[in-house]
Amino acid sequence: GPRVDKAETMSSLYSKYSLPRNPGTNPYIRPPELPASILLTGASGYVGRFIIDAFSQAFDASQITLHAAIGSDESFENDFGAQCASVLSIDLSKPEDIDHAVLSTMPDLVIHLAAMSSPAACEAQPELANKVNAPLALIESLNKHVPDAHFLFFSTDQVYEGKATPTMPYIEPGTNWPFSITFVPVNEYGKSKLKFEQELLRLMPARVLILRSSLVIGPRARGVCKKATYLQMVQEKLDNGESFEAFDNEWRNAIDVFDVADYVRTLTQHFLRSWTRVQRGVWFGTSVLNMGGRERLSRADMARAVAAVYAPDKMELVVPAPRDPSQFSAPSPVDISMNSSKLIATTGMLQSDFYETIVRAVGSGRVRMDV
Repeated sequence: GPRVDKAETMSSLYSKYSLPRNPGTNPYIRPPELPASILLTGASGYVGRFIIDAFSQAFDASQITLHAAIGSDESFENDFGAQCASVLSIDLSKPEDIDHAVLSTMPDLVIHLAAMSSPAACEAQPELANKVNAPLALIESLNKHVPDAHFLFFSTDQVYEGKATPTMPYIEPGTNWPFSITFVPVNEYGKSKLKFEQELLRLMPARVLILRSSLVIGPRARGVCKKATYLQMVQEKLDNGESFEAFDNEWRNAIDVFDVADYVRTLTQHFLRSWTRVQRGVWFGTSVLNMGGRERLSRADMARAVAAVYAPDKMELVVPAPRDPSQFSAPSPVDISMNSSKLIATTGMLQSDFYETIVRAVGSGRVRMDV
């Protein structure tokens, strides 16, 4: 879509609708005929790129104005700038950056993906992890300048302690379940994400929806993106004929990145359709949704499945082995498998099965398989 001069746009809106210039004392309310302003943080990350593409296909400029907030990524604007009304640089540890992003976009909806997502990095710098992953200044700025703004938070399954079993996966709070869920994350990454969940629920209770995402997998992202997923690592090892260990004593419900983008798109469409109703009550009647794939899998399960589809003659390269905690700087939860039926019921969408995900992500190396 065409680029938009943000300063000119906001100025013309103030002029056309006589909007208050000090939203802190007289909140900005979006006139219904204007497109919703959406601020997507972490837009240059792996998941963010797929969400931008999904939004470009689903929405036009009369429905949303998409603002991409990124860290430092010199190529992002070339790859995705045309699909965004503006691209802002933001450091979540700096309140002044956050205020600037909020005031320059006046978001009706914040989709918050940005995070310090490496457990090892969070373990090494817990104070920075807390600043970045639990940016209280973002809540304060929204409540001050755009008090009707809604918030979609991309959290993690690592807020769970890791004591699920094959028959008792984790399920959201407030749901009848045979055991009580304790929130004792085992690493600093999980602790920082849980802290922000709790602050959002305390300070924006009727305007927040939290997605607890499992490990996200899929093909390489469009453009220059540093992050690849576990599937690409397996594919590379198989291509190089390298034997490698794959953990067989930790379990996740890995989810396809296309499913993640579709869920976020669907939830955003729901938000736009029920704008006035949403403002009167809790979004979707819930605050927290698990977002995982269909299958409970270890990394060994995933690696063997990739080999079976992509290079069946190299199956022996996958060596199942337990994860040895002494070899890693960050603790890792053992079993954080989740039940995501509430998400399916809310959106009406099933997740892809793991076979479909593999074929989309790495292709089939020996036999053409159409899914």
